[in-house]
Amino acid sequence: MNQYNIIKKEDGKKYTIRNDRKRFFYPQEWKDFINTFTEIRKKRKGVKLSEKKYLLFCALLYTGGRINEVSHIKIMDFDFERNLLKITTTKTKAKKGEKIGKPRTIRIPKILIKMVKDYIQKSKKEFKDWLFLDKENPTEKDFDNFNKNAYQVMKRHLEQIKLNSLDFSLHNIRKTTGNWLKAQRVPPEEICLILGHDFNTYREHYGSPNVFDRTDLLLIEEIFGHEYFEAIRGDRR
Repeated sequence: MNQYNIIKKEDGKKYTIRNDRKRFFYPQEWKDFINTFTEIRKKRKGVKLSEKKYLLFCALLYTGGRINEVSHIKIMDFDFERNLLKITTTKTKAKKGEKIGKPRTIRIPKILIKMVKDYIQKSKKEFKDWLFLDKENPTEKDFDNFNKNAYQVMKRHLEQIKLNSLDFSLHNIRKTTGNWLKAQRVPPEEICLILGHDFNTYREHYGSPNVFDRTDLLLIEEIFGHEYFEAIRGDRR
């Protein structure tokens, strides 16, 4: 079976639809990907745009959020003392009769808290500011443009490490988070709360944790931090 379908639009432009939408990053693939941004930061110190991109992709992984959820984060949404984040712009589930998405508060790793604090200090952002958008009152078109640009950035960086960009969308980072949490024995109900899923969606879209070997599991723990998994598994109680 062909892995991709090429669709031709009425205006003659072509776009690709993937048949397999469950692709996720293995831990070393993720480290290789995110390190492409680190190298840019080392070479171009003080350039806020490169730091913003680096922070964005880390935030997508560490929160498991959809791109539109993450791009709508404000500084005020963080509880820096408790390592919590309130995601206020969420997907509206029309099939469940929702007219507006329900906010959810999730625990995030300390490493993301530190990144955000450092970025706020360097960019001189204030309590009511958007984390990623610099306009005071951005329109939904501004958010849409930001989200589309993030995908193009992702494609370019995937190509740097020789991963097929057609295998990935921004949503595959969310798939990565879910699969990694599952591999680290995080209870399904907790994963559903973090990702904003119902259980049936979780069951249908996330595969077996046994695809990861011991090296993978150690790398996942290194990336997120042992304390984070202790907290969301309830091991410290």
